[in-house]
Amino acid sequence: MVMNNEPEKKVRFDEDATLNVEAAVEHIERQLSPDELRNILDLKQPDQFGDFSENSTIGVGGIGAVFAVHDSQFNRLVALKVLRPAYRNDSKYIDNFVREARITAQIDHPNVVPVHQLGVLKDAGAYFTMKLVEGENLRVILKKLESGEPEYLKKYTLNHLLDIFLAVCNGVSFAHSKGIIHRDLKPGNVMVGSYGEVLVMDWGLAKYRADQDSATTGQKIDLNSEIFQAVDNDVKTQFD
Repeated sequence: MVMNNEPEKKVRFDEDATLNVEAAVEHIERQLSPDELRNILDLKQPDQFGDFSENSTIGVGGIGAVFAVHDSQFNRLVALKVLRPAYRNDSKYIDNFVREARITAQIDHPNVVPVHQLGVLKDAGAYFTMKLVEGENLRVILKKLESGEPEYLKKYTLNHLLDIFLAVCNGVSFAHSKGIIHRDLKPGNVMVGSYGEVLVMDWGLAKYRADQDSATTGQKIDLNSEIFQAVDNDVKTQFD
């Protein structure tokens, strides 16, 4: 360890000095490289994009994109979500992305999409993988019923639709018992699988309320992001 005998340089403020809040916020929301993010998330082994093959696009949103990929480690198809290039190195969007993955992973229920893995790709930044559901979202199904398509009218009877509704209620009810509120529940975020699966998707806007979590204190969810915590600590150190 090299010792530096020079006095430590610290930023000092007198009564007339003010903290430049905009500069501090700009520093907090600095760009993060894949290696920095991997260290913050304590991911020892780097993930290679080559681990996933047979890529096909499922959907592209304003901030993220979802692909169907082949997971070579388990020889299965999964859904892989990443941030779009304009956002993948921005700590603010990474923070929300990681929270989405972790909050979804906490809702271990048959009617909530399961998360398999969280990682960082060298060429695409943060990602997480989920169960790939073969089917349609409820919004599409309702539109088909509205247009009177015979195949859908025959398959999606009133009893079948009620079963779907109850499955959604069960998944959301379980999330509420964990203090998690979806905040964007709509037919487009409900996947109906070809084999009877009903899964509530897209928990990106979800909010955690610890006071509504029925778990005991030691088992409550901890969703604090290491990303902002690490960067924020770096900022505070500079102003000590």
